[in-house]
Amino acid sequence: MPIATIITNVKVDRRAFIASFEKISLHTDFCFYRWANALYNVEGWIIDLQYNEDFYFNGSHDPAFLMYLLGIPDHRGSIVFNDPGTDRIG
Repeated sequence: MPIATIITNVKVDRRAFIASFEKISLHTDFCFYRWANALYNVEGWIIDLQYNEDFYFNGSHDPAFLMYLLGIPDHRGSIVFNDPGTDRIG
């Protein structure tokens, strides 16, 4: 399942933005929606939208974003869980 992490200094309606994510075009000639659907179902994505008012990009605090896209197959990752023991809980 692909993951998109977006960090921005622009306040947006998070739910509306995420719902319309499939319509966002990257700075290329093709629509992100078509590209994403060619690989995956857009509804199957994990989208993490983070607001950071102090986000500083290219010498200014003007509106900006940073975006990471990962499309790593499900079988190529693992979760490590360390049990702290009952003496460390509570």
